[in-house]
Amino acid sequence: MKALRALLIVFPLVALAGSSVAQDSEEHRFYRVELIVFTHVGGEFDAWPVDDLPALPADAHDPEWKRFNREQDDSPRDDPDGSSNADLRSVLEVAEALERLEEGQTTLTELLIYPDPWLAVDELSEPMQQALERLQNSPGHRVHHWLGWHQPLEPSRTGTVRIHDDRPLGADWIVLAPHGRPQRNGQAVTTAGQLFPQFRYRLDGTIRLRQRQFMHAEVSLYWHAPQTTGPLAVLTADPAAALSRDHLQQSRTIRPGRLEYFDSPSLGLLLRVTPWAVDGDEADGERSSAEGDSQ
Repeated sequence: MKALRALLIVFPLVALAGSSVAQDSEEHRFYRVELIVFTHVGGEFDAWPVDDLPALPADAHDPEWKRFNREQDDSPRDDPDGSSNADLRSVLEVAEALERLEEGQTTLTELLIYPDPWLAVDELSEPMQQALERLQNSPGHRVHHWLGWHQPLEPSRTGTVRIHDDRPLGADWIVLAPHGRPQRNGQAVTTAGQLFPQFRYRLDGTIRLRQRQFMHAEVSLYWHAPQTTGPLAVLTADPAAALSRDHLQQSRTIRPGRLEYFDSPSLGLLLRVTPWAVDGDEADGERSSAEGDSQ
Protein backbone atom coordinates (compact mmCIF):
# COMPACT_ATOMS: atom_id res chain seq x y z
CA MET A 1 0.00 0.00 0.00
CA LYS A 2 2.92 2.38 0.63
CA ALA A 3 4.09 1.85 -2.95
CA LEU A 4 0.58 2.58 -4.17
CA ARG A 5 0.42 5.86 -2.29
CA ALA A 6 3.82 6.92 -3.57
CA LEU A 7 2.89 6.18 -7.17
CA LEU A 8 -0.49 7.88 -6.95
CA ILE A 9 1.05 11.10 -5.70
CA VAL A 10 2.92 11.61 -8.97
CA PHE A 11 -0.05 10.92 -11.22
CA PRO A 12 -1.45 14.02 -12.95
CA LEU A 13 -4.98 12.95 -12.05
CA VAL A 14 -4.15 13.05 -8.39
CA ALA A 15 -2.28 16.32 -8.72
CA LEU A 16 -5.25 17.97 -10.42
CA ALA A 17 -7.70 16.62 -7.88
CA GLY A 18 -5.51 17.23 -4.86
CA SER A 19 -7.60 20.17 -3.72
CA SER A 20 -10.51 17.80 -3.06
CA VAL A 21 -8.69 15.72 -0.43
CA ALA A 22 -9.78 17.93 2.45
CA GLN A 23 -13.36 17.93 1.18
CA ASP A 24 -13.33 14.14 0.81
CA SER A 25 -12.10 13.74 4.38
CA GLU A 26 -15.16 15.64 5.60
CA GLU A 27 -17.66 13.72 3.47
CA HIS A 28 -16.40 10.20 4.08
CA ARG A 29 -15.80 8.33 7.29
CA PHE A 30 -13.32 5.54 7.91
CA TYR A 31 -13.50 3.10 10.82
CA ARG A 32 -11.53 0.42 12.59
CA VAL A 33 -13.69 -2.63 13.30
CA GLU A 34 -12.74 -5.34 15.81
CA LEU A 35 -14.59 -8.39 17.08
CA ILE A 36 -14.16 -11.44 19.29
CA VAL A 37 -16.28 -14.59 18.90
CA PHE A 38 -16.70 -17.10 21.72
CA THR A 39 -19.02 -19.81 23.03
CA HIS A 40 -20.58 -20.11 26.47
CA VAL A 41 -19.22 -23.18 28.25
CA GLY A 42 -22.16 -25.21 29.50
CA GLY A 43 -24.65 -22.94 27.75
CA GLU A 44 -27.70 -24.19 25.90
CA PHE A 45 -26.96 -25.29 22.36
CA ASP A 46 -30.06 -24.22 20.43
CA ALA A 47 -29.10 -26.13 17.29
CA TRP A 48 -30.70 -28.35 14.68
CA PRO A 49 -29.22 -31.16 12.59
CA VAL A 50 -28.23 -30.02 9.12
CA ASP A 51 -27.38 -31.80 5.90
CA ASP A 52 -25.83 -28.83 4.11
CA LEU A 53 -23.73 -25.77 4.85
CA PRO A 54 -25.19 -22.24 4.84
CA ALA A 55 -24.99 -20.13 1.70
CA LEU A 56 -22.96 -16.97 2.24
CA PRO A 57 -22.48 -13.89 0.01
CA ALA A 58 -19.85 -14.61 -2.63
CA ASP A 59 -18.84 -10.94 -2.76
CA ALA A 60 -18.19 -10.55 0.98
CA HIS A 61 -14.80 -9.13 1.94
CA ASP A 62 -12.53 -11.65 3.68
CA PRO A 63 -9.82 -9.71 5.58
CA GLU A 64 -7.83 -12.82 6.46
CA TRP A 65 -7.70 -14.12 2.89
CA LYS A 66 -6.67 -10.65 1.75
CA ARG A 67 -3.81 -10.66 4.25
CA PHE A 68 -2.82 -14.19 3.22
CA ASN A 69 -2.74 -13.21 -0.47
CA ARG A 70 -0.73 -10.10 0.35
CA GLU A 71 1.81 -12.17 2.26
CA GLN A 72 2.08 -14.61 -0.63
CA ASP A 73 2.63 -11.78 -3.10
CA ASP A 74 5.38 -10.36 -0.88
CA SER A 75 7.18 -13.69 -0.37
CA PRO A 76 10.57 -14.02 -2.17
CA ARG A 77 10.01 -17.39 -3.92
CA ASP A 78 12.21 -17.45 -7.04
CA ASP A 79 12.89 -13.72 -6.78
CA PRO A 80 15.24 -13.36 -3.78
CA ASP A 81 14.57 -9.66 -3.24
CA GLY A 82 10.85 -9.94 -4.01
CA SER A 83 11.08 -6.92 -6.30
CA SER A 84 9.26 -8.47 -9.26
CA ASN A 85 6.16 -9.36 -7.26
CA ALA A 86 6.14 -6.03 -5.46
CA ASP A 87 6.54 -3.99 -8.67
CA LEU A 88 3.82 -5.94 -10.47
CA ARG A 89 1.41 -5.58 -7.59
CA SER A 90 2.11 -1.84 -7.36
CA VAL A 91 1.27 -1.36 -11.04
CA LEU A 92 -1.94 -3.38 -10.71
CA GLU A 93 -2.95 -1.49 -7.57
CA VAL A 94 -2.43 1.86 -9.28
CA ALA A 95 -4.54 0.79 -12.26
CA GLU A 96 -7.31 -0.51 -10.00
CA ALA A 97 -7.16 2.60 -7.82
CA LEU A 98 -7.49 4.95 -10.78
CA GLU A 99 -10.46 2.95 -12.04
CA ARG A 100 -12.16 3.17 -8.63
CA LEU A 101 -11.50 6.92 -8.52
CA GLU A 102 -13.00 7.39 -11.97
CA GLU A 103 -16.10 5.39 -11.06
CA GLY A 104 -16.52 7.18 -7.72
CA GLN A 105 -16.01 3.99 -5.71
CA THR A 106 -13.28 5.51 -3.55
CA THR A 107 -11.78 8.87 -2.62
CA LEU A 108 -8.30 10.35 -2.63
CA THR A 109 -8.37 10.46 1.15
CA GLU A 110 -8.91 6.72 1.35
CA LEU A 111 -6.13 6.01 -1.14
CA LEU A 112 -3.48 8.37 0.20
CA ILE A 113 -4.15 8.60 3.93
CA TYR A 114 -6.31 5.79 5.24
CA PRO A 115 -5.08 2.24 5.95
CA ASP A 116 -5.67 -0.48 3.38
CA PRO A 117 -9.39 -1.34 3.73
CA TRP A 118 -10.69 -4.85 4.38
CA LEU A 119 -7.21 -6.09 5.39
CA ALA A 120 -6.88 -8.04 8.66
CA VAL A 121 -4.92 -6.19 11.34
CA ASP A 122 -2.08 -7.86 13.22
CA GLU A 123 -3.25 -7.00 16.72
CA LEU A 124 -6.25 -5.74 18.64
CA SER A 125 -6.56 -2.33 20.26
CA GLU A 126 -5.89 -2.13 23.99
CA PRO A 127 -9.55 -2.27 25.10
CA MET A 128 -10.27 -5.28 22.89
CA GLN A 129 -7.03 -7.01 23.92
CA GLN A 130 -8.06 -6.62 27.56
CA ALA A 131 -11.49 -8.04 26.76
CA LEU A 132 -9.87 -10.95 24.92
CA GLU A 133 -7.65 -11.77 27.89
CA ARG A 134 -10.60 -11.66 30.28
CA LEU A 135 -12.56 -14.07 28.09
CA GLN A 136 -9.57 -16.39 27.70
CA ASN A 137 -9.13 -16.50 31.48
CA SER A 138 -12.82 -17.06 32.15
CA PRO A 139 -13.88 -20.68 32.82
CA GLY A 140 -17.33 -19.88 31.46
CA HIS A 141 -16.20 -18.89 27.95
CA ARG A 142 -14.14 -20.35 25.15
CA VAL A 143 -12.70 -17.93 22.58
CA HIS A 144 -12.73 -19.23 18.99
CA HIS A 145 -11.72 -16.25 16.89
CA TRP A 146 -10.82 -12.57 16.82
CA LEU A 147 -10.54 -10.26 13.84
CA GLY A 148 -9.96 -6.61 13.04
CA TRP A 149 -9.88 -4.47 9.88
CA HIS A 150 -10.44 -0.93 8.58
CA GLN A 151 -13.29 0.07 6.28
CA PRO A 152 -15.17 3.06 4.87
CA LEU A 153 -18.72 3.60 6.03
CA GLU A 154 -21.19 5.88 4.28
CA PRO A 155 -24.95 5.84 3.71
CA SER A 156 -24.43 5.11 0.02
CA ARG A 157 -21.61 2.59 0.34
CA THR A 158 -21.11 -0.35 2.64
CA GLY A 159 -19.69 -3.86 2.52
CA THR A 160 -20.26 -7.28 4.01
CA VAL A 161 -17.34 -8.91 5.84
CA ARG A 162 -16.81 -12.65 6.20
CA ILE A 163 -16.03 -14.02 9.67
CA HIS A 164 -14.65 -17.54 10.04
CA ASP A 165 -12.22 -19.67 12.01
CA ASP A 166 -9.52 -21.97 10.56
CA ARG A 167 -11.54 -25.23 10.66
CA PRO A 168 -12.87 -25.85 7.11
CA LEU A 169 -15.82 -28.21 6.73
CA GLY A 170 -16.19 -28.14 2.96
CA ALA A 171 -15.84 -26.05 -0.18
CA ASP A 172 -17.99 -24.80 -3.04
CA TRP A 173 -16.30 -25.36 -6.39
CA ILE A 174 -17.09 -23.75 -9.70
CA VAL A 175 -18.84 -25.78 -12.39
CA LEU A 176 -19.16 -25.25 -16.11
CA ALA A 177 -22.64 -24.38 -17.31
CA PRO A 178 -23.95 -25.93 -20.57
CA HIS A 179 -22.80 -22.82 -22.45
CA GLY A 180 -19.27 -23.36 -21.08
CA ARG A 181 -19.14 -20.46 -18.64
CA PRO A 182 -18.11 -21.04 -15.01
CA GLN A 183 -20.74 -20.81 -12.29
CA ARG A 184 -21.01 -21.34 -8.55
CA ASN A 185 -24.34 -22.10 -6.90
CA GLY A 186 -26.12 -21.14 -10.11
CA GLN A 187 -24.48 -17.70 -10.26
CA ALA A 188 -22.05 -16.64 -12.99
CA VAL A 189 -18.41 -16.24 -11.97
CA THR A 190 -17.43 -12.70 -12.95
CA THR A 191 -14.03 -12.11 -11.31
CA ALA A 192 -10.75 -14.01 -11.12
CA GLY A 193 -11.04 -14.25 -7.34
CA GLN A 194 -14.29 -16.19 -7.66
CA LEU A 195 -12.50 -18.97 -9.53
CA PHE A 196 -11.04 -20.21 -6.25
CA PRO A 197 -13.14 -22.56 -4.11
CA GLN A 198 -15.27 -20.93 -1.44
CA PHE A 199 -14.53 -22.68 1.83
CA ARG A 200 -17.07 -23.26 4.60
CA TYR A 201 -15.94 -23.31 8.21
CA ARG A 202 -16.96 -24.59 11.63
CA LEU A 203 -17.44 -20.95 12.69
CA ASP A 204 -18.74 -19.03 9.70
CA GLY A 205 -20.82 -15.97 8.96
CA THR A 206 -20.88 -12.29 8.10
CA ILE A 207 -21.16 -8.84 9.60
CA ARG A 208 -22.33 -5.69 7.84
CA LEU A 209 -22.23 -2.13 9.13
CA ARG A 210 -24.73 0.45 7.90
CA GLN A 211 -24.72 4.19 8.48
CA ARG A 212 -27.96 6.13 8.32
CA GLN A 213 -28.99 8.49 11.10
CA PHE A 214 -27.36 5.98 13.46
CA MET A 215 -24.86 3.19 12.95
CA HIS A 216 -26.26 -0.34 12.64
CA ALA A 217 -24.54 -3.72 12.81
CA GLU A 218 -26.04 -6.80 11.18
CA VAL A 219 -24.54 -10.05 12.49
CA SER A 220 -25.20 -13.51 11.05
CA LEU A 221 -22.96 -16.16 12.55
CA TYR A 222 -23.12 -19.96 12.37
CA TRP A 223 -21.53 -22.39 14.80
CA HIS A 224 -21.35 -26.06 13.82
CA ALA A 225 -20.90 -28.85 16.35
CA PRO A 226 -20.77 -32.64 15.87
CA GLN A 227 -24.03 -34.51 16.24
CA THR A 228 -23.92 -37.23 18.85
CA THR A 229 -25.72 -40.50 19.42
CA GLY A 230 -25.01 -41.26 23.02
CA PRO A 231 -21.34 -40.48 23.67
CA LEU A 232 -20.19 -40.94 20.06
CA ALA A 233 -20.34 -38.54 17.13
CA VAL A 234 -22.09 -39.66 13.97
CA LEU A 235 -19.46 -40.23 11.28
CA THR A 236 -20.40 -39.93 7.62
CA ALA A 237 -18.59 -39.25 4.37
CA ASP A 238 -20.22 -35.82 4.19
CA PRO A 239 -18.94 -33.53 6.99
CA ALA A 240 -22.10 -31.41 6.94
CA ALA A 241 -24.30 -34.46 7.50
CA ALA A 242 -22.68 -35.02 10.92
CA LEU A 243 -23.28 -31.52 12.23
CA SER A 244 -25.74 -29.51 14.24
CA ARG A 245 -25.90 -25.77 13.67
CA ASP A 246 -26.55 -22.83 15.96
CA HIS A 247 -27.29 -19.44 14.39
CA LEU A 248 -26.67 -16.04 15.96
CA GLN A 249 -28.56 -13.43 13.95
CA GLN A 250 -29.09 -9.89 15.23
CA SER A 251 -29.37 -6.40 13.77
CA ARG A 252 -29.36 -3.33 15.96
CA THR A 253 -28.00 0.15 16.56
CA ILE A 254 -24.47 0.44 17.93
CA ARG A 255 -22.42 3.36 19.22
CA PRO A 256 -18.86 3.99 17.96
CA GLY A 257 -16.17 3.57 20.59
CA ARG A 258 -18.23 1.29 22.84
CA LEU A 259 -17.97 -2.46 23.39
CA GLU A 260 -21.14 -3.98 21.93
CA TYR A 261 -22.35 -7.47 22.85
CA PHE A 262 -24.33 -9.84 20.62
CA ASP A 263 -25.29 -13.28 21.88
CA SER A 264 -27.36 -16.44 21.51
CA PRO A 265 -27.73 -19.32 23.98
CA SER A 266 -24.36 -20.73 22.88
CA LEU A 267 -22.59 -17.98 20.89
CA GLY A 268 -21.30 -14.57 21.87
CA LEU A 269 -19.70 -11.75 19.88
CA LEU A 270 -17.98 -8.62 21.20
CA LEU A 271 -17.79 -5.76 18.68
CA ARG A 272 -15.98 -2.43 18.80
CA VAL A 273 -16.11 0.17 16.01
CA THR A 274 -13.96 3.30 16.33
CA PRO A 275 -13.50 6.26 13.96
CA TRP A 276 -10.07 6.34 12.36
CA ALA A 277 -8.46 9.78 12.56
CA VAL A 278 -6.15 11.04 9.82
CA ASP A 279 -3.25 11.14 12.28
CA GLY A 280 -4.07 7.59 13.42
CA ASP A 281 -5.06 8.85 16.89
CA GLU A 282 -7.96 6.83 18.27
CA ALA A 283 -7.92 8.56 21.65
CA ASP A 284 -11.50 9.77 21.25
CA GLY A 285 -12.60 6.21 20.58
CA GLU A 286 -10.64 4.94 23.58
CA ARG A 287 -12.28 7.53 25.85
CA SER A 288 -15.73 6.76 24.46
CA SER A 289 -15.16 3.07 25.16
CA ALA A 290 -14.09 3.76 28.72
CA GLU A 291 -17.10 6.01 29.30
CA GLY A 292 -19.46 3.45 27.78
CA ASP A 293 -18.02 0.60 29.86
CA SER A 294 -18.36 2.60 33.05
CA GLN A 295 -22.06 3.23 32.52
